[in-house]
Amino acid sequence: SSSTRRITVIGATRERGSGNIYVDQMLEQGYYDKDSLQLMAEAGYFEVSDRYLRPVLSVPPNICNDPVILRSYIANGMFYSFAGCYFPGRLPTMVDQELFRCFTEQLDHYFRETGFYSQSMPQRQQMIHDLLRYGEENPELVRDRARGLRLPETGDFRLGYVEFDEQASTSKAGYMVLQLRAWSNVANYGVMQYQNSVLILFQDWHDYPVGEQLLFRERWDELLTLLGKNHAHIGVSLLFTELGRLRMGYDQARTAIEIGRKLDPDALEYHYSKYYLNDMLE
Repeated sequence: SSSTRRITVIGATRERGSGNIYVDQMLEQGYYDKDSLQLMAEAGYFEVSDRYLRPVLSVPPNICNDPVILRSYIANGMFYSFAGCYFPGRLPTMVDQELFRCFTEQLDHYFRETGFYSQSMPQRQQMIHDLLRYGEENPELVRDRARGLRLPETGDFRLGYVEFDEQASTSKAGYMVLQLRAWSNVANYGVMQYQNSVLILFQDWHDYPVGEQLLFRERWDELLTLLGKNHAHIGVSLLFTELGRLRMGYDQARTAIEIGRKLDPDALEYHYSKYYLNDMLE
């Protein structure tokens, strides 16, 4: 199952998985760790997530080397959560598969009845869109949207725009948000999906003392590794201090990628501070 911060294991019928290292570690931790999520990305699970809208039985060879039934929860073209049931050392019976189907259908029903789908992604997408389109000219709108998105109206901001190497589905962007929220330790005000991309509103790092700069660099490298595993790269804006200037940061981050990809196509990060002269000359 998933949460906004971590993908957790919510139940198990045994404490260990018959010697399966992958399953044993997951049971011991109680959640999917960063390496597990990266393996899922490398295996293409995020690219084909629409395939799991109904329960699918996966058998070895697969990531866990044991049978597992998977199901994704996607609504309005957005990824929300997924459920998986592992069967160490044996194939699930037809009864097992039917029980999983019934359980996951009840979860889907619960999500719909409680407004889990309707109250989150589409509404957030619209609020982000409003900030990008009207933020600079409408302080009242900024105040309202900041409250809805739980973002500060002022701060030391840098916007990160995460784009994928190839055209990504909205569900893949949703998986990326999930991973970044769970595993990125770079200080930020929020990680948000916007259409087929991901926005990260970073806390500016320019004035960090030397010790914090070293820690920041280590955490930044971890972020880049996560992006690389998902075939993604990031553009980063200059510093801005008002949420109403989000559009400026958005344009700078996208422009950094556009120019940077022409000059250094294999890089994972593109900072507008490096390319603003190129932008002025174009």
